[in-house]
Amino acid sequence: MDIRMSALFADPVSTVFDACVWVLRVIGNYTGMGYELANIMIFVVLHPALTVWLFVLWRRACTRAVKPE
Repeated sequence: MDIRMSALFADPVSTVFDACVWVLRVIGNYTGMGYELANIMIFVVLHPALTVWLFVLWRRACTRAVKPE
């Protein structure tokens, strides 16, 4: 069995967390922002903005679906 698969089965939460940290480090290095700033940009700025935008789109769709045209 592959070492990554055995680690995934032994401690899946830590394995997924470590993979996410690795992705953030790659993004931080690629963009030159660093790990911490990449984390802030994604989870403090980008994710809430995307959530608000999708909520607005959902409310518009609900409003249009109720109005007969």
